[in-house]
Amino acid sequence: MVIVCSLLATVTACSGLEGDPQKGERWYNMHNCDGCHGPSGNDGGSPSIKGLTMSDAAFLRRLRKTDSITMPEFPASKISKQDAADLLAYIKTL
Repeated sequence: MVIVCSLLATVTACSGLEGDPQKGERWYNMHNCDGCHGPSGNDGGSPSIKGLTMSDAAFLRRLRKTDSITMPEFPASKISKQDAADLLAYIKTL
């Protein structure tokens, strides 16, 4: 039993931050993501993010370095890892 609990704790700790979709929705609206991606994630002028299946790490890398001339980059000083996890949790609800 102790081994199972230890293993579960290790897996949970290594799987990344748990995002809060409600906080992510606030972030999405506050930073005008809906201005380009649309309120539903697929009804703006930018690429659709509805149904995004990106991992937490890949999403954070994309936020930090977008490789896009229209999407701003979000360094750690603008969005924390927890904020990014919250935002991704919200996007996954779209």
